[in-house]
Amino acid sequence: FPFTSTANPKRFTEDWSFALRHESLQEHVDHLRKKEKVDCIVVLSHDGFSVDQELAKKVKGVDFILSGHTHDPSPEPIIVNDTVIIISGSHGKYIGRLDLDIKDKKVAGYNFKLIPVASNLIPADKAGDKLIAKAYKPFDKELNEVLGTTKGILYKRDTFYSTFDSLIGQAIQDKAKSDIVFTPGYRWGTTVLPGGDILKDNVYEMTAITYPEVYTFDLKGQVIANLMEDIADNVFNANPLLQHGGDM
Repeated sequence: FPFTSTANPKRFTEDWSFALRHESLQEHVDHLRKKEKVDCIVVLSHDGFSVDQELAKKVKGVDFILSGHTHDPSPEPIIVNDTVIIISGSHGKYIGRLDLDIKDKKVAGYNFKLIPVASNLIPADKAGDKLIAKAYKPFDKELNEVLGTTKGILYKRDTFYSTFDSLIGQAIQDKAKSDIVFTPGYRWGTTVLPGGDILKDNVYEMTAITYPEVYTFDLKGQVIANLMEDIADNVFNANPLLQHGGDM
């Protein structure tokens, strides 16, 4: 992700540099094609779907891009120039299966299938269940503490508005006595269905990020307006290479 250094606290990325570096990738692809004589080139990307489309336009010789970071699945591959882009969603909700037919040192054909991972259809792995239960056991009492009950559905999966974002914002506003609250618009976590208990574990799921601190500021209205314009430009910039926050 090219904007890691601006999207995270500086202490996480000291002495590191981040960029798209299409020219470097093109050199690497050319080397693989001309020197290594490979049959197929697959790029595993975490740049986000819109950036990967630009990559496919700028870098020649890539057969497939397995695209991540955007969190949204596509049941059909997307073809840009001669590059096939595969996106299989996030959080283990789907498995993307890609079968290749290689003939005469090149891709002669392929088949892609997006396979849903449905918990009511696929039996749980007993060894995995046992391992998770062991890891959770010391924290069971704390994580299963019931904080309340929800009348509506609680989720954190939408770019503009999520009900769990609203709940978190209201809680911060009540505690900090602030007029306005901003929370990051990342999308993940377990949905709590209407009538369900809100566990402390649910709150941890929604707020377990690498910089979870809450800060309070005194800001003038114009500063807030400029801040919101800047955030909107970061997420929805017409140029994908200037967008921040690929999971939004």
